[in-house]
Amino acid sequence: MNFNYCALGGTFDHLHLGHQKFISTAINNSNHLTIGITSDKLVATLKDSKNILPLSERKKELENFLKTKTTSSHYKIITLNNTFGPTIKDLCYQAIFVTKKTKPTAIKINRIRIKTNLPKLKIITTPFVLDQSKKIISSQKIREGYINRQGLVYKKQFNKKIVITKTQRQLLKKPLAKIIKIPKQENKQNLIILVGDQALYNFKTHHLPFDIGIFDLHIKRKKHHLFSNNFIDSAKYKVINPKGEISTTLSNSIYKTIKAKKGLIFVKGEEDLSALPATLFSPLGSAIYYGQPDKGLVKLIATEKTKQNILNILSL
Repeated sequence: MNFNYCALGGTFDHLHLGHQKFISTAINNSNHLTIGITSDKLVATLKDSKNILPLSERKKELENFLKTKTTSSHYKIITLNNTFGPTIKDLCYQAIFVTKKTKPTAIKINRIRIKTNLPKLKIITTPFVLDQSKKIISSQKIREGYINRQGLVYKKQFNKKIVITKTQRQLLKKPLAKIIKIPKQENKQNLIILVGDQALYNFKTHHLPFDIGIFDLHIKRKKHHLFSNNFIDSAKYKVINPKGEISTTLSNSIYKTIKAKKGLIFVKGEEDLSALPATLFSPLGSAIYYGQPDKGLVKLIATEKTKQNILNILSL
């Protein structure tokens, strides 16, 4: 199967393994390939457009990948301001590559082509690529914090309890991000997660909003009485977690609370390591605060880089 002129299109946000296999299939079965990438204006009309990268970044990632697969004479990238692009009027195209999700658009394209006396395009449906849980890899799942671009499922990293090693403990003593003295009002577009009683107390003292709080009624290993009984009782989850560990009960409660986007978790034992699963499970752009003894609060933003850094530490 080889075609002279072919086309495919997509948003190609957080270019992932599924995108790469899709594009590679088209490259291997075409002499000339037109790749349409959705404009920022078109992205803004999408239902789940939150945290989609701007066109400049998406296009750069696409170009970098294409350079590893073929020569620049093999393809051209165009910006799509609608879902059809040039395929509804250009005679040269012979085939269009799609997934099961985008096949309906290709069918519409062929209907329009028939009405204008253009030959139908051969529709080639490529299979989806599955993640570690045997579910479809998608950019939305990456943005929402379920998986990374290679299909690794963050939740699966906590299927068993994690006992922190001496090496890991030394690394985690250092702040994972910048330290702030006084928290400020966040741009409330993403989740704000507070790990530890000091972080909770600081936010409550400054009357700042937050979505999720994880606490154990201790600051610097000493019990305190800073929170009311009503506040403590409002915790949806009350879990046991030993010192130096991340129990499956704790990680499961964090996962469920983040997916619910609201709630308190009271930990009987120690909650210090909760920032690790909290960051991995969070949607991109979320802010995770935790205390750094005698220095202030660490403000950790859930990015692909910070998530990978945590995975690297946990793999040691």
